[in-house]
Amino acid sequence: MNDELFRLVTVSPSLTVIDGWKVVITSTNLLTVDPDTPPDRLRYDVITEPEVGRLRMIDRVDRVTSFSQADVNDGRVEFVHDVGRGPGPFVFQV
Repeated sequence: MNDELFRLVTVSPSLTVIDGWKVVITSTNLLTVDPDTPPDRLRYDVITEPEVGRLRMIDRVDRVTSFSQADVNDGRVEFVHDVGRGPGPFVFQV
């Protein structure tokens, strides 16, 4: 039964990236917990993709539009910033 509410622990998720670099998104940057849902079933769906970069899995080059808290916990999701184009915000839902 799934009767517990999830909680976004990182109220204002963010990370710092140097122009043109990439950074792994960790649970320090993005953490959601749900007492009755394991991390591999907690999904983040990207609603608005970054304008100046992309989210991708460490072992792939294509963009991702969905990933799990387990992916974040295991260091498999990264943000790749485009050179010199400013901030790269994106919107997701859990």
